[in-house]
Amino acid sequence: MKRFLLAFAAATMGSALAYCETPLTAQSGTYKATDLVIGEGDWVFQNQPSLQDFRMDYSITPDSLKALASISAGLKKGGTQLVMVLPPTKGLLEWQHLAVNAPILERFKPETALKSYEATIAALNGAGILAPNLYTAMKQDASDPFLRQDPHWSPSGAAKAAEAVAALIKAQPDFQLPQDPAFQPIQRSDITVKTGVATPFKSLTVAAVQAICGESPLQSFAPVSSEAGGLLGDPEITVVGTSFSGNPIFPFVPHLSELLGVDVGNAALSSGGYQNSILQYLEYARKQAPVKYLIWEMPGWYGYNNIPIHRQVLPAVRGGCETKGAEVGDALPIAPRARQYLYLKFPGETVEVNLAVDLGGKTEQTKLTRLPGLGAQEYFWQLDANTTSVSVTTPNNKPFQYGLCPL
Repeated sequence: MKRFLLAFAAATMGSALAYCETPLTAQSGTYKATDLVIGEGDWVFQNQPSLQDFRMDYSITPDSLKALASISAGLKKGGTQLVMVLPPTKGLLEWQHLAVNAPILERFKPETALKSYEATIAALNGAGILAPNLYTAMKQDASDPFLRQDPHWSPSGAAKAAEAVAALIKAQPDFQLPQDPAFQPIQRSDITVKTGVATPFKSLTVAAVQAICGESPLQSFAPVSSEAGGLLGDPEITVVGTSFSGNPIFPFVPHLSELLGVDVGNAALSSGGYQNSILQYLEYARKQAPVKYLIWEMPGWYGYNNIPIHRQVLPAVRGGCETKGAEVGDALPIAPRARQYLYLKFPGETVEVNLAVDLGGKTEQTKLTRLPGLGAQEYFWQLDANTTSVSVTTPNNKPFQYGLCPL
């Protein structure tokens, strides 16, 4: 008989997580043994190339560090300090739940992974980006900082991360935010996200556990108390990122708000990667007063060297420029030069844009996407210095505006 054991009381949430006691073994037939690693006590780890809990390499390349530093400098020019929140993977923080003879330990060396993670944290701080060491912070969790049968951090792990972020922000020499003695933190979303609507995180771990147990490992959680509506005034701090922040069962944002004593905007998105949220937020934020701190959360399994994302975010920080009209399929002429980007503005929501970039005889195909229902109308792409033309196509085939902007 399938039964559940209430195994974890989330004091910060007043709720509990139900763990399925049905044995999770590689012979269950619901998943490939090579894609999941089952630890002792039915701990589940992801072992897919795109969702890798046993990542060894957290390093950041010089090009990626330069791009992130440029993003940070662009935000700082507008009065916003970038804070990067990088939770290590579940494998790095919970590997002790593996059997001592687990085959994965033949290649996964926690001490090597930790050195790589801490070197990247140091490099980011050296580049002027605030980045707390969340390994140290989450290891202080008296329980487990990650969930046993789900790839996300636990409520207490999220709270420990919030404490580290709050401490780092408070330690800044120019830290000064308006304090309200009667302030009561709430979990709410800004205009880009509907409060209380969290897209289910679709991962192999969740699918396997649900197939065996008949229930999602997260469904017994009660969301942190929330309040519907758009932005409540103009927050001084906003969080962008993934389901680690966007899913209302994790108290990262409300706990951060409580620790800092100010309202914290939450523009994080579930199932949107770590890029959809910041791109959509930047499109919205250009119409508002800049926040003092923009917190960009991204789980460790993504890695930090996604140049295509950097090529969108960096120009998105700069914003649009003078435009002219064009039709889908037109070859937009471009004078080759360094440090320029393509700005696209569509008349209505557009969730997919395909670029055919002519690099002097060689064509590079690029597909840019956004989550539906958020009203995305702007797209950005940093161009190579030898770009001679770009053709733009979209599923709706509507005319659009484009600009070539200096970076």
